[in-house]
Amino acid sequence: MTDAEVTEKADALIAYIEQERLAVHGLEVWNAGSLVKSWGNTTDRFPLYSVTKSLVSLAFGIAEAEGVIKLTDRILDVPLERLLTMSIPGLPFRPEGDNWLSFCAGLDYPLEKRGFCYSNINAYLVAVALENALGRPLYDYLTEKLFAPLGVEKPPYQTSPEGHFNGASGMEMSVDELSRIGRMLMNGGRSDGKQIVPEAYVSRATGVQQMNREGGYGYFFWKFLDGFSLNGKWGQKCYCLPESGVMISFLSDLPDGTGELKEKVTEMIN
Repeated sequence: MTDAEVTEKADALIAYIEQERLAVHGLEVWNAGSLVKSWGNTTDRFPLYSVTKSLVSLAFGIAEAEGVIKLTDRILDVPLERLLTMSIPGLPFRPEGDNWLSFCAGLDYPLEKRGFCYSNINAYLVAVALENALGRPLYDYLTEKLFAPLGVEKPPYQTSPEGHFNGASGMEMSVDELSRIGRMLMNGGRSDGKQIVPEAYVSRATGVQQMNREGGYGYFFWKFLDGFSLNGKWGQKCYCLPESGVMISFLSDLPDGTGELKEKVTEMIN
């Protein structure tokens, strides 16, 4: 689509948001690497919720390329590949208590079975495995390897009760900062001529590694149309379509669901 066509569709999407009085903080629409529409508050930071999981995945990809960690490595005797793809049936939705690692150690992991099961435990354990492999806090590693190269300055984050990087949630960014992550991914892991995340890992992480009713899941990324998305529970979204060059980022506070808004985004892109 041309910039004019994308802008027209973006205006229709914004009109819908305003008409329905949806609690969308801000929105950016990019086409072929250029910002064609910015609306609302795109500079203040808001919670990302489960978009945090995708950032953990990117840290894994960088560390894997450095030879620090592998998909076949294990934590609590669970392969990291199974955690990254959410393919361990029956896990509780989130860890509990004052020591999440102890809670997770007491769970049953039926590795003989495989099926999509969304759980915050997966991202938390991958974060712990990364910290163990790196020998330092994952937030520090993310800051050095991902945030600083993209000009994202020290975003807020949360830790587990025993001090590990939460992994599943807890980070905050602005729409503009989320777009920087998305644009880097749209460009095969590159930004300003520098390879931030290995291109091969971006392809694997954002591709379909485990099927689900939404169309597929990668390594903490969701399948979306012919591309992928970064998703937070209450409307924190970055929809990336590398083939067409269109990317839409927005942050919201929509606890009643984002189904209709997603349909409008899909209409805009098609």
